[in-house]
Formats: sequence, C-alpha cells, structure tokens
Amino acid sequence: MQCRHHPDREARVVCQKMVTGYCQECLENGAECADPTNYCKFRSQCIIHQLSKDRRMEGRDRPAAGAFTGA
Repeated sequence: MQCRHHPDREARVVCQKMVTGYCQECLENGAECADPTNYCKFRSQCIIHQLSKDRRMEGRDRPAAGAFTGA
C-alpha cells in the first residue's frame, strides 16, 4: 500500500477504518487521524491516533511562550 500523502512511498502504518497508509515521514511530521470525530472500532489499537494524542498532550504540558513559571 502507498502513503496517502506521498504516493511514491510505501506505507509504514495503515488506518484500518479508512484503509489509507502513512509513510515514515508522515508519522514523524504529525500525521493526524483522517476522521477523528466519528466512531472507530480500531481506535484503541490505532498507532496514528495514539501518536496524534501524544502530540496534543505534549503541547498541553509545555508552558506558553513568555508564561510565568514561578521562578
């Protein structure tokens, strides 16, 4: 299967719901779920969803630029 965004590359991960693939570069650069709001029976085992969830959580843990840190 080929990458959804780069048809010249082989997919490393496949979305089981949408039957689309993502290459290594897409995964490293923030591939997001193609349909994040609708029900997906594969969500609990989805690498793409977990990676995007981790990125969102990392963004929440960082203080905003110029924010007071108490130091």
